[in-house]
Amino acid sequence: TDSDRLCLYFRGRKVYTKLHNTRAGIVMAEEQLNRMWREEEGLGKPARPKRVTIGAAWAEFEADWFVGKEPKTILYYRTAARQCLTMTAALTQTDLDSDMQRVKRNDRLAPASREIYLRALRTFARWAVKRGHLTTAPDVRVKAPEKRIETFTNDELSRIVETAHRYDREFGALIELLAATGLRIHEALELRWEDLRGDTMALMSKDGKRRENVP
Repeated sequence: TDSDRLCLYFRGRKVYTKLHNTRAGIVMAEEQLNRMWREEEGLGKPARPKRVTIGAAWAEFEADWFVGKEPKTILYYRTAARQCLTMTAALTQTDLDSDMQRVKRNDRLAPASREIYLRALRTFARWAVKRGHLTTAPDVRVKAPEKRIETFTNDELSRIVETAHRYDREFGALIELLAATGLRIHEALELRWEDLRGDTMALMSKDGKRRENVP
């Protein structure tokens, strides 16, 4: 880039643009490079996208993209579609961007919830580009406010562990384990004897694969 503008390098040539160094600018720069390549190869303009409704495209998306996905993932994608998409509208960049902008402005939802819905819609939009329904995928995002995470002091943590031990021996051992290792509750509950290896523990990731040992 020169300053905040994007500069393209194409087959040894430097091409200056008026595009800003943003997500949208990078997407448009990629499209410009694609057009330049097609012109030099004599391929002409890209084929016009096939016109379908958002609902028809979403049904195709479900049949294609949902294969092998976790039930929880499928549920929140369907919730996003049901609450955010105008299924009878034509699948165009303008209509899809309009739906996504409406989600972004929905003050009844927390910023984090809006971003979760928009993440699902962005995935749908990128899929639609790959399938030829769109030429460009809208990229609408919500920046969630930074949360300040308050932690216990060492003295507070010690009192919590002592209280847990007085309440119940096994419960106290669990709380002390969480406090000493920083494990999530489900990670601690899923531990097996064979996961203990000297001074470390081998934990399982969400996809069932082993990940690094935790001291």
